[in-house]
Amino acid sequence: MSIEENVSKEPGYPTWRYNKEKCPEGLVVHSSAEEKALGEGWVDTPAKFSEDSKNCKGEAETYQEHQENWAAKDEKNSGDLEAKSKKTKKNKAD
Repeated sequence: MSIEENVSKEPGYPTWRYNKEKCPEGLVVHSSAEEKALGEGWVDTPAKFSEDSKNCKGEAETYQEHQENWAAKDEKNSGDLEAKSKKTKKNKAD
């Protein structure tokens, strides 16, 4: 299959779609049929998620800000899980 066969001929595709719970980092959709198959809850920008996608000034995040904020949340959550795990192990040992 050639590169040309992989590229959508449908206007507006490929494009990015985001889902707050399923795929906040986004994924590329190649056709309207593929987009329809995703189901409900997918948007064209993470700024549409909700107030979580607003900065402290109430402005929508840029794509870069969105990626940085999700990376920071992942890092924080990872640290929280490690701390809980250590606390649980310590409590079991006592």
